[in-house]
Amino acid sequence: MSTPVRTALGPRLHAALLLTLVAALAPPAAAQGLDLQEALRAGAGARLGTETAFGTETAPLEGALDPALYLVGPGDAFAISTGGQLPVQYRSVVSAEGILLLPDVGSFEVADRPLADVKREVGAALARTYRNVGTSVALAEPRRFYVHVSGAVLDPGRVLVPPVPRVEDALLLAMGGVPPRQLLESGPPRQALAVRALQATAPSDLSPGAISSRADLLASDYEPAFRNIRVERRDGEVLLVDLLRYYATGNPASNPYLHDGDAVHVPFFSPDAEGVWVDGAVAEPGVYDARPDDTARDLLVGARGASADDVSAVRLVRAATAEAVVLGPADLAATPVGAGDRLYVLDETSLLGTAEAVGAVRFPAAYRVVEGQTTLRDLIEAAGGFEDDALVRGAYLERRAPSTPGERRLDVAALVADPTVEEELRQAALAAAAYDRARLSPLDFLDRQYLAREAVAYQRVSVNVEAALSSGAEAVALRDGDRLVVPYDIGAVSVIGQVVQGGYVPYVAGRTVEEYIAAAGGRGPGATDVYVVDAATGAYRPAAEAGPLRSGDLIFVNRTPVADDLVTQQLVIQERQLQVQERRERNEATFRLLTAIAQSLSATAAVISVIILASR
Repeated sequence: MSTPVRTALGPRLHAALLLTLVAALAPPAAAQGLDLQEALRAGAGARLGTETAFGTETAPLEGALDPALYLVGPGDAFAISTGGQLPVQYRSVVSAEGILLLPDVGSFEVADRPLADVKREVGAALARTYRNVGTSVALAEPRRFYVHVSGAVLDPGRVLVPPVPRVEDALLLAMGGVPPRQLLESGPPRQALAVRALQATAPSDLSPGAISSRADLLASDYEPAFRNIRVERRDGEVLLVDLLRYYATGNPASNPYLHDGDAVHVPFFSPDAEGVWVDGAVAEPGVYDARPDDTARDLLVGARGASADDVSAVRLVRAATAEAVVLGPADLAATPVGAGDRLYVLDETSLLGTAEAVGAVRFPAAYRVVEGQTTLRDLIEAAGGFEDDALVRGAYLERRAPSTPGERRLDVAALVADPTVEEELRQAALAAAAYDRARLSPLDFLDRQYLAREAVAYQRVSVNVEAALSSGAEAVALRDGDRLVVPYDIGAVSVIGQVVQGGYVPYVAGRTVEEYIAAAGGRGPGATDVYVVDAATGAYRPAAEAGPLRSGDLIFVNRTPVADDLVTQQLVIQERQLQVQERRERNEATFRLLTAIAQSLSATAAVISVIILASR
């Protein structure tokens, strides 16, 4: 309890004398000499939005102070007001000893007391002193004070924090004005906070730019443990602050207020020995410093923020045993995790992919699919069904090749199919793919090229689309990247190959193959066999074995084999020379074998003759 002090002077005179005394004792701001460390902190304070004059100081606040939480201390300025015929208003600053002195009212011990208690006590004393008039007391200007910052910061030591500071404010000043969040995202500076050697650096180098470059030179394998910031109060209370949780959720409870003289320590941690790895469907994948009471949900809050509970499953791999378990949403808060453990978040959206419907559908586009669940029928319904002139029997489903090593084959396929690429490069790509695909096979050159062209092509799914959509047919499940191609029914049969005027010939029911060839100008020189390609299955059949033609079918008139370019001709000639040489060598080997057999038989016959003659 405080003891009111009464004086013989009136309240207005006391106020005037107090203001005069304060003005006389206050040193001019221009005369203040700041060393470089103080200037650096002042510059960081300016980034906080404070005006760092040594007289009055204004700073943006988060809102009205909570009187129940704010602790009064030396430097706090109170505004006192009394009503009546001669109203008086004046300011009183809490002394270095924590005393609030009010002329004609008394002195009050207010240090480290909640603002609500101080206002209640001072207000009661004002009401007793000035009866029958209105009185009020309010905190006019919160104070600045020092805290002590150590550990994984660029500029450890005593830091002058702004009014009503939080932990992040002190770290901002101790980081030379670089926000901790930026250090987490900037790469080298994050790995360069083993900077105790900065204390030995010349003062002229202690500018924010110099600090960043100096930190790059001091890179280490340790990182700041922003989830284990230790705040020690003067009364012995210890807080373990998770600043990353504050960044992820915006909850100020994870970025608490600081008090006069608090000691803030940011530990170093080794990601390999003391980190928990979080990956998968998270916004902030990476390694997090482990806390003593960590659960799987705690880590997900840091990596996913407010969506920490919106997961389908989480795979946890224990560091000690390499055991892997799958956690559901209900298991996250009850499952402890420790250093070295790994969390991989499996989200339902990771099962989503896209499948495309193109051609003769009402709404050709790419649609979202769930692998193994969305069916071919679902895709067609999503695309609005077929157009009236769709050639459904000619539709087919393409599927992307597997990613490894399929992506390489897809690149070769794109290169071979790209008409803008030089022919030599296309042929080289095809030759490389042919060798890679058939290096262990006994195939000759042309057969290897044929295999390579088939292997690098965009693969079709072995399914008859028209039959798959019939009633009672087994559903065809789609995969990410599938592509349904539905050609239009142009009412024609395509005639290609060794014909005079190849192209589309109008479809007429009952027309024979020869009639279609005749309509295309007849056979060209060197024409040989004729094949019919079924639009539904892609099957090639000799013309004599093909059934009735239908719209969309293809007639192919083959020719005498010939190479289409000089390189291929040379390779074919070389291949044939090798074949001739191999046949010659086989024939010579056969001849030598027969000769040896004949010689053996002749020798055997001679021996038998000698034996017979001797026996006679």
